[in-house]
Amino acid sequence: MGQGMTSQSPRQIFGKWDDNGLPAGTNEIGRLHAGEDHIGEVGKKYAITVSTIYLDTAALTALDNAASGVAAFGAIEFTGAARVSAGGGIIRSVVFADTALQSPDFTLFLFSTVPGTTHALVNATLTIADADLVNVVGMVCAGTSTKYMPAANADKAWTNVLDGGIQFVETAIPFVCATGTSLYGRIRADAAWDAVAANDLTVKLIVEQG
Repeated sequence: MGQGMTSQSPRQIFGKWDDNGLPAGTNEIGRLHAGEDHIGEVGKKYAITVSTIYLDTAALTALDNAASGVAAFGAIEFTGAARVSAGGGIIRSVVFADTALQSPDFTLFLFSTVPGTTHALVNATLTIADADLVNVVGMVCAGTSTKYMPAANADKAWTNVLDGGIQFVETAIPFVCATGTSLYGRIRADAAWDAVAANDLTVKLIVEQG
């Protein structure tokens, strides 16, 4: 403090003396608000979201719609991908499990919201509506497919363990959920595939939440 000033002395603000300082007022100057109901979190938080896929057991050819999330209709849903509604994160890895040991080749398309086109599980080419293209957050290939990949995926091929096959794919896919905390998916066959049972396939996302 300057000479003669004490903690109780008036302050000079913009050339004028003010005995009261700056009031908070109705614009809430001086208040700090958390973005959520609790004070932020320290460090990273990881979550696992698993979806058992409903497969079309009819013989599929390349580019066919292969699966959905509920019975014979609807998108695959990965609940709790984000920590808060309309939140986001980074998908760090994807684990595919195939109990039928078929080692299929397919592409998982991930969306920030429910894709607008609903497909029944029939042998029909999977199409993504124009309005849904901007909602694609990423694609992950399973098997040894080279579709949408800069090089063959052979080093991440299926590995047989006991009564099933698994495949682990490292990713770095950032996302923001449009609403809620779920991500959504569709699976397109990249080669001929005839699933043994509707629940042969499980997909697990390991997410670093924001």
